[in-house]
Amino acid sequence: MKSNKNIIIIVSAVLLAIAVILVINLASAKNDIPPVGQIKNQDVHKAPSTFKNEPQGEALKQEITKDFLEDIQIMQSSNPNNYGKGLTGKALQKFKDAYNQDAQGGKLRIRVYKTLKAEVADMQFGVPEATFKFVDNSYFVDPNTMKPISKPLNVTREWYMGMQKEDGRWKISLIMGAAKQDTH
Repeated sequence: MKSNKNIIIIVSAVLLAIAVILVINLASAKNDIPPVGQIKNQDVHKAPSTFKNEPQGEALKQEITKDFLEDIQIMQSSNPNNYGKGLTGKALQKFKDAYNQDAQGGKLRIRVYKTLKAEVADMQFGVPEATFKFVDNSYFVDPNTMKPISKPLNVTREWYMGMQKEDGRWKISLIMGAAKQDTH
């Protein structure tokens, strides 16, 4: 019995030593990846740039913000061929799927977003994240007559979006969020 206790104590000490070494190594690791959290000018300066003439610092944040605001306008297009100009990845697929589902149901969604807040706020591992809070006043029309067949939704939504650079501009690549319970 005594030798089992000694083995347990020794194994515990070794595991504790390994854990301490890992924590020390992780804490002292140096890399060019910005920390998780709010973008600060100094964090944007640290963002890795693939090309020498890429903007850095405040210029990078302004470029991302400009593209993000344009992406929001593109999301409101009723032409699915426009979605690829401002969306990519899962976000693009989500919007195309919604369009196709609406078309199969014999309706066309007219997206109307009243912006309450739109900002590029976070940087995680060099990937910009944005927040879009808005009142969704989208409604449906008959695609043949373009006459409304529903009332505006009038629902507050808050989406968190990941972005990536593609074709020389920042596009929304991921959308997370849902409608709030309250309506206006």
